[in-house]
Amino acid sequence: MEKYGSATMNFSKTDQKPLPTNFDEFIPWACRALQESFYPIITRSTQHTLDTSTTKGKKDKTLENELNDIESEFSDKETGSDDYYNNMNNINIEAVYDSNNLLHQLKFIKNNKVPRHLLKLISLITRFHPQLTGININKGLNHEGLYEISKMVASSFITEVILDGTIIKEGNFYLLVEKKSYLKYLSLARCNINDTILKELTARLIHPLPMSRVLSVLNLSSNKITNNGAKYLGEMLETNRQLAYLNLAGNMISDTGAESILNSLVEFPLSIDNIIASKTRKYNYLKEKNNLVKKTVEEMLYIELNKMSSKSKSDQKGPAFMRKQKESRIRESTLRYKHREESYAELAESAVNAQMGPFMDPYSSENLISRNGTLYCLGNNILCYLSLAYNDLTNLSVKKLYSVLNTQHNLNRTPRGLVNVCIDGNDMTDSDPDLAKIDLIIDRGLTAELPVVTTTSKKKGGSTK
Repeated sequence: MEKYGSATMNFSKTDQKPLPTNFDEFIPWACRALQESFYPIITRSTQHTLDTSTTKGKKDKTLENELNDIESEFSDKETGSDDYYNNMNNINIEAVYDSNNLLHQLKFIKNNKVPRHLLKLISLITRFHPQLTGININKGLNHEGLYEISKMVASSFITEVILDGTIIKEGNFYLLVEKKSYLKYLSLARCNINDTILKELTARLIHPLPMSRVLSVLNLSSNKITNNGAKYLGEMLETNRQLAYLNLAGNMISDTGAESILNSLVEFPLSIDNIIASKTRKYNYLKEKNNLVKKTVEEMLYIELNKMSSKSKSDQKGPAFMRKQKESRIRESTLRYKHREESYAELAESAVNAQMGPFMDPYSSENLISRNGTLYCLGNNILCYLSLAYNDLTNLSVKKLYSVLNTQHNLNRTPRGLVNVCIDGNDMTDSDPDLAKIDLIIDRGLTAELPVVTTTSKKKGGSTK
């Protein structure tokens, strides 16, 4: 590991200014230039990965302009004496690079405070580090800093945020999933999250909100979630068809809360509000699609009309008899134009279909069944990992879990649903026969997910058996 930045480092005004592409040197230099009351100590480490096929970065004019803008922003602010950083608050940052020497992850470990200005500064240069995909902070973050993290996530390619052990009084963790981003992995273990905080978080993960289609992993272990919070999670899972991993170990959930979650994974009746909301979503989808098709056709026809108009103006310069011939051709072109409008509509619809994709809804027809005049949804089959370990569950939850797993297994949908469940550390009797049945179903599900490998052995005579 290499360390960049020191409270006793000497800077001179003649020192070459590092570029924001050089994270390890730029951040300490920028903090000095801005006369901040803290100083980052950056430790560099390398993470070796199997994937070495990374696209080489290309320096275009836009990046060059941004580099110049950032340099000019700090050029007039770089002042201070040699002992400027004496008695400063050091902020420890581990900058993790991949095998291609590209910044991959930032870790803020055991800092008493992670200043908001530092996060704003880092956010300013994330566009120069497109391979930066992870942020890890375990201490020292307040609600203002969390707001800066949320802005950083929304404006970058960050896919993983780990805030385990970060306790924020205001509990505004919902900011991380409020705006569309690339965030797929969110870990909030030991963050003192209660039902009220969880309600705000799950409300941002309900279909069709943007992050309901992105976030795949949510770790909420070792918090203060009770049955009320489990109810919010169950309501979210009724419509969310992206979240595949949910860790609720070490909370205060009993059989009632577990049932709220598990009920969303099997058949449940739709309310009038559910049906109306689904139809409204489809109407809005079709309306947006038709508007895009119409706009695309108009743009195509506009280009065609401009071509015809330009040709018509050039024809007016010739003799009268030639102009009459051209007018006849224009009339023919107009007829062809009407036929082209139909073909343009087909082309536009194909383009819009590729852009928008098919209509996807948790309550679409393929996910519904009708029984005795009531519509039922088949349930969430995307969630594949669920941990309810070390809660307040009894054997009642074991029976419910077996019922859910058995139902999902018999439906044989794709995906299959739960393939891994953890209920260790609860008040259950090991002799419950349903526990063995649960293990059997899970083993079958995991086996079904594995590819079938066939081998043939050759005998000396050349025949196979």
